[in-house]
Amino acid sequence: MSLGHDMVLIADDDENQRRALGKILSRSGYVVSLVANGEDALRIFEEKDCMFDLIITDFCMPIEGDGLKLLHNIRKLSDVPMVLVTGSSVGEVEYEKLQSFFNDLAAKPVSSERLVAIVNELIVR
Repeated sequence: MSLGHDMVLIADDDENQRRALGKILSRSGYVVSLVANGEDALRIFEEKDCMFDLIITDFCMPIEGDGLKLLHNIRKLSDVPMVLVTGSSVGEVEYEKLQSFFNDLAAKPVSSERLVAIVNELIVR
C-alpha cells in the first residue's frame, strides 16, 4: 500500500476500465491521473516533469496515441516502470519485441488484487 504520495498515470480509452483501475489504486493510497489516450498521457507526463512513479497503459487505443507508441515515447524520456494492460492476445514474438519497454503485463479484466500487487511491487523496486 502506498503512503499517499506515489503517483500513477493510467491511459485507457475505455472510460469504465480507466475509472475502475483508478478507483482500485486510489483506494490503495495512490495518487492517480486518468487519461483516454497515449497522446494525453505523454503530454501530462511531460507537464509533470516525469514525476509519475508508474504508468499503466492499455495496449490497443486510438491511433493518435496507442499504448505501443506511448511505451516507446516514455522510454525515450524515463525509466519509469510501466504496466501494459491488454484485452487482446499478445503473441510470443510481439511480446519479446515489446518486453524491453514495459515491466509487467496484465490481461483484462485484471483483478483488484493482481493490479495492486503489480503496482506495489514495481513502485517498491
